[in-house]
This record gives sequence, C-alpha cells and structure tokens, in this order.
Amino acid sequence: MITGEGLWLDRVRFRLAGAGASKDLIDAVAAEVAEHCAMSGERPEAAFGDPDEYARVVLRERVPLEVRADLDRFGMSGAERRSEVVAQFGLLVLVAGMSAWIGVGLLLPVTVAGATGTLLLAVGVIIALCAVHVMKAEGHRPSVIARSWYLALAMGAGAAAAFLVLPDARLTVVQAPLIAVLGAAVLGWALIRKPTPKAPPVPADGDEWLSRLHSLLVGRYRMPVAQAKDVVAELRSHLGATGGSPLEEFGTADQYAATVAEGMPDKRRWI
Repeated sequence: MITGEGLWLDRVRFRLAGAGASKDLIDAVAAEVAEHCAMSGERPEAAFGDPDEYARVVLRERVPLEVRADLDRFGMSGAERRSEVVAQFGLLVLVAGMSAWIGVGLLLPVTVAGATGTLLLAVGVIIALCAVHVMKAEGHRPSVIARSWYLALAMGAGAAAAFLVLPDARLTVVQAPLIAVLGAAVLGWALIRKPTPKAPPVPADGDEWLSRLHSLLVGRYRMPVAQAKDVVAELRSHLGATGGSPLEEFGTADQYAATVAEGMPDKRRWI
C-alpha cells in the first residue's frame, strides 16, 4: 500500500486525471482529504483506504459515466489517440530527416525507387499506428483491426519491393533539413492542437451491442480475450432468459464497458 500523505494524494490525483476528472474536482478531493487528515490526525491510507480504490469511488460518485465511457485505461479518448498518432508520425519524420542529414549530407537525392518506397512505408506506418492506438481505443472489431495490420504489412512489403526493384533514376534533390523541419512542424501541431472528438456512434442493441462490448473490453480496456468472452456470454445468457434489450437494461455498450473496466485491477505502477 502507498503510504505518506504526499504520495497517497499524488496517486489519487494521477488516477483521477487519467480517468477524465476535471482539475477542479481533483483539487477539491485533495483539499477534502488534506482537511480531514489535518483535523483528525489520521493518515490518508487509514482514513480512506487504498488510493486506487478511493479514486474509483470518487469517479463513480462524482464523474459522469458518459465522460468515463469515452476514455481508455490510460485516460485517453479516441480523439487524443488520433493526435498521438500524428505526433508519433511527426517524430519519425523528424528523426528520419536528421538521420539523412547526418548520414547523407545536406542534399538528399530523390529517386523513383526511394520516393515510391518511402511513400508506401509512410502509409503502412500510419495504418499500423492507427491499428495499435486509435482503432482499439474506439472499439473497432478485432477482425477490422486485423485487416488493418494485413494492409500495413502489405504496404511494408510493397515498400521493400519498390526499394529493390524500381529504378534508381534521380528525380530531384531535397534538402534534408527541410524533412526534419516538416517532421518538427507536424509534431508541434499535434501537441498543441485541441483534439476534435468524433460524433458518438449510434447506440447499438442486441447482438451488435454484445459484439461492441467485446471489442471495447479487449481493445479499449485491454481485458484478456477469454475474460471478455465470459462477460459477453454471461450477459447473453441473462438477456436470453429475460428477453430484455441490453441497451434498455445496461445503457450503451461504451457505458457498460466502462463500468466493467472500473473493477479490473490496474497493473500500472507509475507512481
């Protein structure tokens, strides 16, 4: 257990911020805990228990479910994940430009093989990053994510073939620092822009609801596949017995998935 008022409060702050709590709420909770401990003389772990569990209680009672339901286990929304992909791609371009500048020189020759292969490789990297970060966070089906991986691998194979087979005829030259500047610009834009949320999906029902629940548990919340199947099977059995609608009984699949995820153990140990 985390002990010491400072470390305990830091852990609570971290968990609340990661789950989408506002700064005002986080500051209010910290002030309430500090005031109680000052007046009672108790340590926070004695008065409020484990910081992770206390943060979960605060989230359940004081943060709307629709806010929590849009965030993954690391407190990031799909919109923030898309910005993350742009930032990662910009960083890769920045590193590539700097490496070319150091390894080749100021002027970088652009050939048919190099231009085609680089373009295919860039598209493949973007697709792979989206599959890893964005598509899982947004609850896409595993089959869709798998097809994205296949497409990314195909782009990588196409890039390798282009580098090996296409002619090395020079088309033009590019100043390597410009590539690094472009990467830095993309990275900076991704870091300062305000993520734009996508329109929420039309609430699913019936089998589609159960399918989306499975995708969210496995992708957004990193639940083991076998455990997610058990959750879905239990709900399917319940709904079969009652004849009810999952949307009417449990709300949207995103909201129910967030509720289930709140009870999952947190394996991160960053604090």
